[in-house]
Amino acid sequence: YFNYYQYPKAQELAKGPEFEVNGSYVPLKKVYSYNPVPSVLNQQEAKHILGVQGSLWSEYLKTWDKVEYMGFPRIAALAEVAWTSEKRKNYEDFSNRLESLVRFYDAAGVNHAMPAAPAKR
Repeated sequence: YFNYYQYPKAQELAKGPEFEVNGSYVPLKKVYSYNPVPSVLNQQEAKHILGVQGSLWSEYLKTWDKVEYMGFPRIAALAEVAWTSEKRKNYEDFSNRLESLVRFYDAAGVNHAMPAAPAKR
């Protein structure tokens, strides 16, 4: 769920009480590593999976800023889950590309979580 902590609870709560949420910890890398078609499914079963979904339960979030913070940049990771085959996914590459995406979020006034520092190339 996207309404869970972006970072470990203690790290989030150190930012202030408004960062408290009802849930556990789902880091960006975990969102990116999600496989919507588990290998335990056979081809007949797998064909019924039509897409991905990122749930964010807004009744636990009091402001729009908080909704944005919980959703971004996780939504970018989920988009890559949707359009990238499992064998082509590369978190390090995604992490490096987030730098330009964060600049876009900033220019658009999106209140987002800061992803971990990109890996050095």
